[in-house]
Amino acid sequence: MGWERVLIRHRFKKLKCDKRIVEIMVDLDCIPSRDVLRNCLIIFTVATLLRSGSLLGGFIFDDTEAIINNKDVYAERPWTNLLFNDFWGTPLSNPLSHKSYRPLVILSYRLDVLFSGFNALVFHAENVLLHGVACTLFYIVLRSALPYNISLDRISFTAGLLFSVHPVHTEAVSALVGRADLLCAIFFNLSCLCYFYCARNNSSSLYTQSLFLILSIAFCCLSVLCKEQGIMALIFCSLHDILCTSQSILHRLLVLLKSFQFSSLCTELGKIQVKCLLWRQIFLYLGAVFLLLGRFWLMGSSLPEFKDVDNPGSFEPFLSSRFLSYNYVYAINLWMLFAPDWLCFDWSMGCIPPVRSPSDSRLIVVLILWVFISLWIRKILQWVKVTDGKILTISFLFLCVPFLPASNIFFRVGFVIAERVLYLSVGGICLLVAYSFQHLSSKVYPFAVTVTVLLYSSKSVVRTLEWKEEISLFSSGLKVCPKNAKVHYNIAKVAAEAGNVTLAIEEYQEAIRLNPRYDQAMNNLANLLRDQNSLDDAELLLEKAISIRPSFTAAWMNLGIVRASLKKYHDAEKAYLKALMLRKRYPDCYYNLGNLYLETKQLDKAYAAYLNATSLRPTHALAWSNLIAMLDNEGNVSKAMMLSKKALKYIPGEPSLHFTMANALGKTGRYQESEDHFLEAIRLMPDNPVYYANLGFIHLFFRPLAICVQ
Repeated sequence: MGWERVLIRHRFKKLKCDKRIVEIMVDLDCIPSRDVLRNCLIIFTVATLLRSGSLLGGFIFDDTEAIINNKDVYAERPWTNLLFNDFWGTPLSNPLSHKSYRPLVILSYRLDVLFSGFNALVFHAENVLLHGVACTLFYIVLRSALPYNISLDRISFTAGLLFSVHPVHTEAVSALVGRADLLCAIFFNLSCLCYFYCARNNSSSLYTQSLFLILSIAFCCLSVLCKEQGIMALIFCSLHDILCTSQSILHRLLVLLKSFQFSSLCTELGKIQVKCLLWRQIFLYLGAVFLLLGRFWLMGSSLPEFKDVDNPGSFEPFLSSRFLSYNYVYAINLWMLFAPDWLCFDWSMGCIPPVRSPSDSRLIVVLILWVFISLWIRKILQWVKVTDGKILTISFLFLCVPFLPASNIFFRVGFVIAERVLYLSVGGICLLVAYSFQHLSSKVYPFAVTVTVLLYSSKSVVRTLEWKEEISLFSSGLKVCPKNAKVHYNIAKVAAEAGNVTLAIEEYQEAIRLNPRYDQAMNNLANLLRDQNSLDDAELLLEKAISIRPSFTAAWMNLGIVRASLKKYHDAEKAYLKALMLRKRYPDCYYNLGNLYLETKQLDKAYAAYLNATSLRPTHALAWSNLIAMLDNEGNVSKAMMLSKKALKYIPGEPSLHFTMANALGKTGRYQESEDHFLEAIRLMPDNPVYYANLGFIHLFFRPLAICVQ
């Protein structure tokens, strides 16, 4: 690299560039060697090609709620909403908000929709490319963090290659909501790169160091705006600076402090290198405090609330049980990073029961975990002054620091295990494995790397295909977590959408058996039983669901529907009104309440309920159709026609509205206009015999008999 740097300096001097710019570009390796460019290209290509199978996927699992059903993604919503709503489109001030603030991710979704609509291929292609960039940056970060030589560059490249093919990354790439982790990782790495330059170059001007320190904090801020984990970039930089870059300074200070040589200590503290170190650390932690306070303020100065089924271990009443449960989860996470065979889209609801007893056999795994961690730290301390110690330190930092927000140490999180959260932590294990391979013989080394890459790649390909469709994703989860009620719930939901009612009922019943307080499963099962005319069973399930969660608005509405079907009109009305008390802006509930009033001949109340439904959701076709049909039947044809025209402005492609409009026009003798609307309804729904029959009736008045018969 020495001759390359000399050549670069010479060329820039010829071009009469600013000396400061030359120094920055050379020290940052902004004009990298051919080998580095080749390695970057290989890692990027492998990372993107291996995940190309995800391009065949659509919007599945959480993608639907985060993108399709998230109004902040649509152009009609103001851009400023992104600053005040959470990841799912709920205002952060709402008590029900998840408090996950990721405006840059929602902005990327919104831009995708703006330029390509809801084209799943574009969304997935962007995720694949972002993964390639993140993997390449990880390699560059390792290369910048370690002293340069051929051996260490080979370790960095091997670690980057393993990082690009690791199966744990599949969820972050294949799930579109995983874009938060991809963008967070990219800005995390950029933050580290800027800080590494600042920390390595004490001889640079104050302006240059300040610039790169500010850039580091700015990139960290962008990382936080993609996912909460991003704030750990500043902690990572701080620890790397102390333990690796400025290790010799720290060692000298500790030696002087232990020997009580205070005069020498004061002299040492006055040196420029020590001042720069202290200045950088203060700047970093001030930035971290500012970001934390800002984030907490945006959350309304309150933490999100989770249910015990989301993270059972964190709800254990005894500290000892929580401690053991957490440690067991850490062990499972570590095992997944080394041998990523147990991969599941969800680990909640009984997938990993809490550890409550010291005699639990699973504590053997916890013991192995801490023996491994202890040996790792011991090696770091033994080799603290040599390059091996730096490699082990960096790998340990990459493993632990990004994982800390998900560790339940500082606050409770809403999951047991989340593979997306491990995106950056994978880097620590990849570096450790690459370092271990370096100690193999020259003949065994390429074989070990090749086998590991192929094993990880094959698992990644299989896992990517499992993420292609919901049914394959949920079925794969059943193999890993058969006692997870949420897995059975999701299989039931997909089966119901596919029309397999028998399987859906069986899976919902199994979900409720595994989790007797699974109110959402009870609600969905009750809807299926209602459609099967098992109204009494449906009513019992819904009553149990609202007893478990009294604020369950959908269950209250569905209970009203079932009671109305059982002719329990007074009880049905009470259920509907309770749902509307809990959620005032609930158009479906107003629609069903209108149906109840229509059935009980309370037409004024029905009219008001239908109007509320259509004002809250102008595209509510069923509410419009029932309202117009009610007015038409009551002889108020002019009002029916007026509302029909209004409704068709919102939903011109709704056949039922054209049908009701055609009937109203026919009653006023406007047969030609009536025919036009009947024909439009038939064009939109050509297999509805009622439309043809009514069109034939209209033709009796102004068409030849042959046409009417036809």
